[in-house]
Amino acid sequence: ALSVSVKDLDADAKAAAIASATVELSDELKTFKQTLSNSITVSDPVKSKLNLAINSVLADADYTGMTSLQTSLTNAVIVANLILADATVIDTASLPSAINVESLSDSGYNTELIKLLIKYGAIGSKGSSLATEAIEGFSAASTTADLLTVKTSSSNYLGLLSTLTGDSGIGDADGNNNDFLDPQKNTVLHVSMDKISLAPGSKITIGSTDATTTIDVSTILKPASSHDDRKVLIIGAAKDLTIAGDTTFINDTDVEDHALVLGSAGDLSFRSEAYGGNPDYLTTVDPINLEYTGSNLGLGSEDDLYLVNVNIKTGGNLAIGTLSDLNIKSDLENTSVFSVGTGGQNSDPDNVYMYANELISVNGLAFAGRVDDVYMDAITIDLANVTFPENADVTLRSRDGGLNIVSPNAPNNVRTVGDVNFIENVKHLSISESALTASNFDYSKGDGHINSTSALPNGTPHIKIRSR
Repeated sequence: ALSVSVKDLDADAKAAAIASATVELSDELKTFKQTLSNSITVSDPVKSKLNLAINSVLADADYTGMTSLQTSLTNAVIVANLILADATVIDTASLPSAINVESLSDSGYNTELIKLLIKYGAIGSKGSSLATEAIEGFSAASTTADLLTVKTSSSNYLGLLSTLTGDSGIGDADGNNNDFLDPQKNTVLHVSMDKISLAPGSKITIGSTDATTTIDVSTILKPASSHDDRKVLIIGAAKDLTIAGDTTFINDTDVEDHALVLGSAGDLSFRSEAYGGNPDYLTTVDPINLEYTGSNLGLGSEDDLYLVNVNIKTGGNLAIGTLSDLNIKSDLENTSVFSVGTGGQNSDPDNVYMYANELISVNGLAFAGRVDDVYMDAITIDLANVTFPENADVTLRSRDGGLNIVSPNAPNNVRTVGDVNFIENVKHLSISESALTASNFDYSKGDGHINSTSALPNGTPHIKIRSR
């Protein structure tokens, strides 16, 4: 409109008119920006970061001419106030109120909210590309007042794994072509999006160093009445999540129809935040015990994940994943133990899954409970002082699928990036109580398909080394 109105003016008059109009637009934006800033209720430094995110969103599009866009961004800031407040969880009452798709739809669950969260960093460093892939018509550099249309099932988002990881995502690692990733054939992959709840915060601290913290999640993760009623609760931090001390999450429902997830778009740390001098990097600290009395438990982070002298116990499956490095360490006198399948007197055997985008490094880990499968997946896997339990089906998936058994007495057999490296004292109790050696494996099919020479009663090798 401005271009049309000045098209017949001479150059000087045109420049003056454009300058005057720009001042008016700038003043309107300043007023709107100040109104948004005044509406922020979270405390510093979250408020400062949110203000920066608002400025960044306003710089991407014209918010001066459309009241609907200003209303949309205003609603997005209201929701951001709810989900970006810092939280300290020391009991059930202090757990942040859970939100879901329905609770967001009337108050700013739209493209402006997603843009705001991306600029804040609440969706991780790949938030922009992830949102562009996940939401039809979304662009981080443009805007619309339309509400987002959410897909109905978690299975609709499986294709985004490669966007996050830069890899092909999870695959058929054992090569048995059982269509595990086909949502039409594997209903485990399907959870209705309206059954996924988020207890949010910017920075979340769970527990304390003084006593065991007990948190009851049974009111959210109620028993499922049908397959479509299965539920997931995510306690999710837009920045960092810290588990400060021994913590037990309680749920009387041990049927495997639900999952509890502790996740962070930054660091997930134990004892203290991840920074220089963090005791998480030492092995002389007292153990921390994390337990879920319900069924499935997941831990996830974008940045490095350190579990040093950490014992984890869950009634169902355990999944641990990071888009960086996963480090599991112990002082060996207090070897870390992961216990799964402990729910109920007749619990089915369950699985332990570990994923890292770059490196899985383990020194001091044992397994307990009713363990069926142990699965590790990373570009490089380094194992030392690890004992796989009797009757466990172990899959180790690295980039190249090679196996190096490193020994101080074999200087030419060194750790290799892209392979599985047995650094020291790796055992499988169904094979031997002694450390595994090259003689325990069949290398005849080459890297990417190395099997232990011993097998489970069904003929499956006790340990399989596969490539990504």
